[in-house]
Amino acid sequence: MWSGIEDGSLLPCLTRLYIAKCPKLQEAPPLYARPKVEVVITSDSKPSSCLFDSLMASASYLILLVNCCSFLSSLNTDQLSHVEELNVKSCTDPMPACGFIGLSSLKVLRISNCSALLSSVCVEAGEELDTCFFPQSLSELEIVDCNIQSSLLPRYLQGLTNLSVLVINSCDSMDLLSLAYGPHHLTSLEAIIIKDCIFLSSLDGFENLIALRKLVVADCKNFCFLPADLNALISLKTLAIYGCPKMKFLPQNGVPASLQLILLSLLHPELDRQLQRREGTEWDKIAHVPEKKLEVCSACYLFPSYSDGVRCSYRLTYCM
Repeated sequence: MWSGIEDGSLLPCLTRLYIAKCPKLQEAPPLYARPKVEVVITSDSKPSSCLFDSLMASASYLILLVNCCSFLSSLNTDQLSHVEELNVKSCTDPMPACGFIGLSSLKVLRISNCSALLSSVCVEAGEELDTCFFPQSLSELEIVDCNIQSSLLPRYLQGLTNLSVLVINSCDSMDLLSLAYGPHHLTSLEAIIIKDCIFLSSLDGFENLIALRKLVVADCKNFCFLPADLNALISLKTLAIYGCPKMKFLPQNGVPASLQLILLSLLHPELDRQLQRREGTEWDKIAHVPEKKLEVCSACYLFPSYSDGVRCSYRLTYCM
């Protein structure tokens, strides 16, 4: 019970509020500062649905950190619509029949170590194959250490017209990332970052990614082929391929004229040697790029950083 602070004077400079393991907490106090609020939801410590009603009035930005997606079904439409960031970790629930469409204001979704959530698509009778599972509002999607098949990812990306960042990390079930299948409408996608997907061998179907500015593939031990249509990406500015020892060739048609920075290192020894000599067929494909990083010690990582479940900004770091 909160008392004596009905005027919202409590913690006037508060910018972030973290709520965890408080199943009996029924409401949040009125907060003049309207901070970002993070709520931890676990299977053995679920917050009261009443708490979310008060958070709708007190929070400027609501973040849920959950390991049981089934809890979301206990929230009403208004409560769901106030969630702007969802971090699902170690959840054993399957994908809800209607996906996460009810979170109509969701901007950031991070799914990590969820063995069942993305492993199959459940389509109810009468639904079309182009059913969307994530809300159109989504701008950043990160999938880490999940059992997701190459054929299913395009289904999950359908309808995401506002998606700007896609991160795929340590998803060993993926052997191909193809965006040529289905009505994805990824017209706002600016960055694709792929790391530690050990069986990923190729990328395909990128010709319609008209907004893509950054493509990173790092430490994918079986990766061999960039998209054959890579040179059609007229907005691409940065290309980084690092730690992919089976990649022997760049695309036959070369890289886009728009490219400003390319980082290529720890690829197939033959390709590395040719690039180091700065001559030959593969070198000719990148000779026009203004800035080239080819040294073995030049690593590029473009991944989100998390500390205690708190999301930080995407960073581009060069180790020279």
